[in-house]
Amino acid sequence: MSSQSSDQLKNRTFGQDLWPHKTIDIGANGVTVSANPLGQIYQISAPLAAANKFGIMVAAPWPQFDHSQRTNPKYVREFRKIPERLLSQLRSGLGIDFGGRKGPVVTRHVRDSMGSHAQFEYRIHDSDSFVQTALKVRNDGTVIHASKISNMSSEEQTISVSLDVAFAVSRAGYGQLTDRGAVDMPDASNALNSIRGHNGAGVLSVENRSLGGRVIVSVLFYNTTTGQYIDVNELPFVQRGVQQNPPHRPTERASQLIRIKPWETMKLIVLFHPEDISASDEFAGGDRADETAPDTLFTYQDGNSDPKILVQRHIQDLSGFNRDPAETIESTILWANVNYILGCCSVPISSSQGHGTCCIADHFALNLGWPRDNYWQLKLLRQLSSSKLEKLLPNNHERARQYDEEIRQILTNHLFWLFQMAVTEIEIDGKVRHFWRRSYLVNGLPKDGEVFQLDTQCYPFLEFCEYFETYGNDSFIKFILQSGSFRNILQDLLSRRDNVTNLFLSDETPADDELGDYKFHLSSNILLWHTLRKLARLLSCPQFRPVARAAVNGNNHPWEALNNFAAMIKEGVLRNFKSCRDITHGDVGQRRADQDILAYGFDPSKKLDDPMRYRHYHDGNDMPTLYAQEWGFLKGDDGDTCDDADLRSLWGNTLVWAFTPGPASSGFNSGYQGKGSEPFHGLGSDHSPGPWTLGFFQEWRFAQMVGDEARERKAWKQIEGSAQFDGTFSEAVDITTGVCTSKTWFSWPGAMIAENLIDTVIDQVQKRAS
Repeated sequence: MSSQSSDQLKNRTFGQDLWPHKTIDIGANGVTVSANPLGQIYQISAPLAAANKFGIMVAAPWPQFDHSQRTNPKYVREFRKIPERLLSQLRSGLGIDFGGRKGPVVTRHVRDSMGSHAQFEYRIHDSDSFVQTALKVRNDGTVIHASKISNMSSEEQTISVSLDVAFAVSRAGYGQLTDRGAVDMPDASNALNSIRGHNGAGVLSVENRSLGGRVIVSVLFYNTTTGQYIDVNELPFVQRGVQQNPPHRPTERASQLIRIKPWETMKLIVLFHPEDISASDEFAGGDRADETAPDTLFTYQDGNSDPKILVQRHIQDLSGFNRDPAETIESTILWANVNYILGCCSVPISSSQGHGTCCIADHFALNLGWPRDNYWQLKLLRQLSSSKLEKLLPNNHERARQYDEEIRQILTNHLFWLFQMAVTEIEIDGKVRHFWRRSYLVNGLPKDGEVFQLDTQCYPFLEFCEYFETYGNDSFIKFILQSGSFRNILQDLLSRRDNVTNLFLSDETPADDELGDYKFHLSSNILLWHTLRKLARLLSCPQFRPVARAAVNGNNHPWEALNNFAAMIKEGVLRNFKSCRDITHGDVGQRRADQDILAYGFDPSKKLDDPMRYRHYHDGNDMPTLYAQEWGFLKGDDGDTCDDADLRSLWGNTLVWAFTPGPASSGFNSGYQGKGSEPFHGLGSDHSPGPWTLGFFQEWRFAQMVGDEARERKAWKQIEGSAQFDGTFSEAVDITTGVCTSKTWFSWPGAMIAENLIDTVIDQVQKRAS
């Protein structure tokens, strides 16, 4: 990462000639906003009603996703990069803009907002004005985009104010690089209507009847010093009627001139309210400026809102003098990723079945429920126990309590969504099967058709077991155990055991790539071994034994049956995946021939001496292979306290080989990107070239497990260098610069990195207090 990018991570300050590569993202209750560093909006997304087949609607100033191109990876990548292109071009977004020469902008996420509130401030040098902009997603789904502009001079100023509300409403794109299923596309047509509201406000409705959703915009201008409202010009509200191929973007932004006397302050407020088309035609938001945009939206942590004081602080912020010592790189990464999951990835869904929460992989590129990603995302939240939250927030017990309550609710409701709302029954070749699909719309409808992923079946069960270990909640556990989904999916899963190998097949890898001839996949079978052992422990609890018997084919001792399955899987893994590869150990680069490792996949139809029997590869997504040691897979027997030396060596060799750069033609891991000399060489993945941030995490965590300090320092430097300005992470990065090359928004790696930093941040907090 360049020194300029590093400074952005530390200060989140941007000059008007160089913006970040990533948007500022906030959200609450499923409604999300992506904005530029001036607080202007590039996209709003919101969940539709559970009965709506489209899932999520978006409002954006660009045409809707081209459904005919959904299987074209090049188009999908380009569509995902629209916000990045706008940022690189310093393009304004929806909402308010001011004329004049702007100074550097300071951005901040408001700490106590759980990811729902951001602030922006800058000076307009031509008029000696100070601008504070706030973005806030309220609990009712209303997006507040509000600016306070203060005349800091002794002369009256005339400010040019422009307003952009030219956007279209459609469904989310759901573009995948490995698409396995279509989602209907609504007609693109949007109907526009505008009216004059109270106190000179302008009101605009943009609706898509085919989608079943709309966004209502209310605009209000108000002089906070004199208490006077100012009429909003009609010009911004474009033409009324139906637009066939929206949005119709004007060549120039409509503007009006506003006079501000010395030391006066104006509030300019734009409210965006997404809602279902069946909702009341009357917008429910208030039209008093101090009700819709109170001063608390703009205040600092200490509550100060005096522009004269804030301007001085702004100057100090630009110089780096006001940096909070509590904002270390580690704490920035931790809270950024926690708040991103809470604010942008947790989508409440209510239906006749009850109240659930869908957790999406990210809010822009893949706003789909992804059970694999969700496990690792929510594992971060689950690790934030009430006691750890108290240690992280020692001087704010109320805030710690709010986090604890929000996290518990999300974790509980996500399990309800998985076991009650997600559709898992499917008929394939005349036979009814039960399994979790690769991904889902937020309403529980499957996105990807018949493809069966073994690891995807494990993660919901594992999440369920670890929820019990964290919270107990026996009544809820019994409710899930008695559900049809629990019983049917588990029985379907166990029926898939191969009687020859004792292993389980999968159609795809954890990277969503096809396995081809190598249907037996290493990390997925290790994960299943771990999951069945966890389930066995839960079902063996005395309070669950009566319902457990009904959940596993009426077996009187289902926990024993699951442990037997797990033992067969482990035996099958060690018998069938063991193979040989040259291993490079240490810095000297000495090669040792014929070291035992575990293959990535194997094809039992080929003979033992056939070089094509095994596929040797390791992927940035293959976390279970990394965690095999932590989960106890390397112990000879269940009662052992130490790892078996041979199994430890087998596991260690596998991962050392995986993390060693070199040409695949010479027997090295083709998943490892680079020659070893580049700043960001590391583990990647088949379908998206370049080093992956998940790969950096894997090597970092492996180094910690085996006590390799040099490798740990190298991997942490790559993690720190690939972090985006706000502490989140992309999917893949440039091998030289660490800048995002694929999928700017990706919650999974940030969640894993953040989870591994919890204890570090607690130590930092405690050291400052001592």
